[in-house]
Amino acid sequence: MRRLLLGADPESGNHAPAWTHRFAYRTHSGILAFLHQQARRNLDAHHLGDEPVAWEPPAYWLDALDLPQPSLDLPDERVRALLTAESTERDVARQLRLTVLQLRLLMESRGLSAATRPHNKGTYPRPPRQGVLVPERLRDLYERQGLQQLQIAELASCSSAVVKTALKQAGIARRPRRAAGDLKRSVDPAWLRTEYHLKGRTVADIARELSAPDTNVSQLLDAWFIPRHPPGHSAPLAWQPSPFAHLGIPLSAPMEHISTRRGGTEWLHAALLVPAHQSRRSAALTLGIPRTSLNHRLRMLETAAGFEIFNHRRRPVVATPRGRALLDEAQRLFHLLNQ
Repeated sequence: MRRLLLGADPESGNHAPAWTHRFAYRTHSGILAFLHQQARRNLDAHHLGDEPVAWEPPAYWLDALDLPQPSLDLPDERVRALLTAESTERDVARQLRLTVLQLRLLMESRGLSAATRPHNKGTYPRPPRQGVLVPERLRDLYERQGLQQLQIAELASCSSAVVKTALKQAGIARRPRRAAGDLKRSVDPAWLRTEYHLKGRTVADIARELSAPDTNVSQLLDAWFIPRHPPGHSAPLAWQPSPFAHLGIPLSAPMEHISTRRGGTEWLHAALLVPAHQSRRSAALTLGIPRTSLNHRLRMLETAAGFEIFNHRRRPVVATPRGRALLDEAQRLFHLLNQ
């Protein structure tokens, strides 16, 4: 049903997302009528025309359960008066002396729906950009240093779509697309053979560095008869130029290894946040990501560093001596990068 209404696959998972309740609370009466019509057509198409569209189990099936029956003596006019654009399920249920479940049953049985809130798209004040996405800093990274949008996104711990929007809002013209045949003229066949065949890098990783589509890199491999990786090939961690290289500061070996890995700066940003919290759960909440995602970033960081950065057996989590040195180095580099 969500796929039909949204025009796309809903998010994965066994549990319906929380917004489904809010959606059902404010479903337009026309959509409700449409859903009932589609349900009837579905039943008819499967020769089940005798089945009711709205079905509930007989009461004697559930003798041991106390079903949340809605109050039947509430007039529709009173309920409709409470279903305003500003009302919530909980507020309306409290005023009617019902539970939220009883209110939902009442609304469904009577075909009622709360008024939808007006759309105020574009009227909310936009907070100023900070850090890497400040217009002057963004212009320096994109135009003078020539970083790609994806590299800037990793520095800012955001998506490339956010960087694209920030470029547009700052009035920074995006670089034109490469002309046909320009990639082949600009790439050295010996370099491509070394990076792909000898170093074992993937097509996607090389295309990322060249700012080119994967298919264009694949075409170059075929044109220059560079053998493809065999099935089951285990590619190394994706490589990228270190965002700290232009600072002119020598990097420690672990930092050099981490900063040249795709996602490395994102792992560092997450790790810097952990010591300021009592638990990884609270750090994940600050980042706005699941705790499992934070754990994954920390594991990737420690794998790239080659040693434990945190003592995960202590609460709150504290950095190991080598980890503290690495985090201090990262803090200094990010500070210089954002100046």
